Amino acid sequence: MKRLILIALMLIILLSGCAASPVETPDPLEVWLAGAKLDVEETAEELYAAALGEGALVIYSISSRAFDVAKSFEAEYPGLRVIVHDIRGADAINQLNENYDAGDFLCDVFICTDSNGVISQDLIPRGVLYSYVPFDIRGKLRPGNDGDTLGFVGEAEIVYYNPSVFNEPPVDNWWALTEAEWYGRVYMPSPFRSLSNTALMSMMIRNSQQMEQAYIGRYGSPPDLSRDENAGKLFIRLLYENGVVLTNTADECVEFVSLSTSENPALAIMISSKLRMRDVGYEIMANPDMLPFSGLYAPNSVMIAGGAPNINAAKLFVRWILGEADGQGEGSKPYLLNGTWPVRSDAASDTQIKYEDMNFWYVDTAYVFENDGNVLEYLAGLIERN
Repeated sequence: MKRLILIALMLIILLSGCAASPVETPDPLEVWLAGAKLDVEETAEELYAAALGEGALVIYSISSRAFDVAKSFEAEYPGLRVIVHDIRGADAINQLNENYDAGDFLCDVFICTDSNGVISQDLIPRGVLYSYVPFDIRGKLRPGNDGDTLGFVGEAEIVYYNPSVFNEPPVDNWWALTEAEWYGRVYMPSPFRSLSNTALMSMMIRNSQQMEQAYIGRYGSPPDLSRDENAGKLFIRLLYENGVVLTNTADECVEFVSLSTSENPALAIMISSKLRMRDVGYEIMANPDMLPFSGLYAPNSVMIAGGAPNINAAKLFVRWILGEADGQGEGSKPYLLNGTWPVRSDAASDTQIKYEDMNFWYVDTAYVFENDGNVLEYLAGLIERN
């Protein structure tokens, strides 16, 4: 009898334990990632066939040129439809995060720069974004463009002048922008609206020793740093005290420089891709011969959003914007205009200034990610005082 009671108790305990054991629910993103096959070798034909069974491809882009890519993509692949949302960088990142936190995976492809380091230092580690590099294009990318983020076109923050006013660049050193001659005549998109200009200010602080050497080269003696932590912060302070004009967009900078005269010339700090506006009559020219650096290289990246519902169309679009396997696809052409540099070793662009001739600084994304808040706070203080 006692033996029967003992067995019954053991059965009750075992059954109770089984009932209490929680049923493990698979993580939806893990399931998606396994099915996304981001490391599988697939041809454009295979992806197209699979994409025909999906819905409309949704793209968040900081560049309106994505509309042109979408148009040629739909022409190349009948039956596929693309919806492009043209959104500013910070707003696009906020929208991605909101989607991710809510589990609403509404975006397939994300086109942005990683100038503030948020993509490589936050979104990728958390699985909000993924890099997809097509197997038959990977070996054709220039070094540095197929890391955590996939660059598809190179641009840079550089100095512009009006070539109808000056036969040659009027300045050759970044410190010249802080001098009285250019008071109130230097324009740039506000760092509070432009991720790449925030990165530019951050990297001047990061590379303060080079800024100090450029100062010595121009003025013959070290800068007075009694009010500033380093030469990078000194440059930024003097630039603001010299009346730098912050604009909402780079297009406004183009207008100011192009319309300036010899009596009131203007310079601008803006993205190199605006050089394409020369082709429609604007009087602007880039100045690559600046010390201590030509400009800040800021490539555009194309990424796949975690949980993308139309994964095959997304992978096919990445191939398209990279120019497809042979580099001849129409998808890359809206970006390979005057003022940009191809990321592929087998591609060419209309840029008059060769990539090899530029002394670029490159964004230290980890540094910018850790410090951009401090930099913006510093800039806000300068604006308040000036």
